[in-house]
Amino acid sequence: MIINGTVIKIERDTDIAKKSGGSYKGTLLVFKDSGDGKIKDRAFHNKSLEFNKSVAEGLSTLTDNDAFVMEMEKNGEFWNVTKITKGSGNGRAASQPTGKGQTTNQYDNRQDLIVRQNCVGNAVKFLEITKAKSPAVADVIAVAKQFEEYVNTGNITQLKEDVPEEFADMEDNIPF
Repeated sequence: MIINGTVIKIERDTDIAKKSGGSYKGTLLVFKDSGDGKIKDRAFHNKSLEFNKSVAEGLSTLTDNDAFVMEMEKNGEFWNVTKITKGSGNGRAASQPTGKGQTTNQYDNRQDLIVRQNCVGNAVKFLEITKAKSPAVADVIAVAKQFEEYVNTGNITQLKEDVPEEFADMEDNIPF
């Protein structure tokens, strides 16, 4: 699992309370998870950092307000942090396999193509339903771009130059 976040506060060599009572020395990372917008924290025991240099080095570079990427692996019922990198990512590591013989970038690109193809097909259907007079490819692409924008962002920005002439004065009555 990959977590993108922004450091709110990082405390090094601080006392961290155990759930069962007592405390240990470690690093406390308080951050805003870019995925769900929630404030979270993660504590790292100083001893564990001696054995996980990539996490220790990543934590040492972080300061307040830094963006970071935290890579985690599931081990039994626990998620262990395997690496922390300063900077932001797209939510997944570029080399992370998807289980389909592809990296996530290849998978994301394929998903973009699928969405785009679907939007083009639906744009053709839309133009058929609205009885457009033999729409040109540019007309289909203009409608498809609007569908794609809505699918990807939930917003529709209707640009007059992207709207075919015969639809420019049409009322916006799409029910979404």
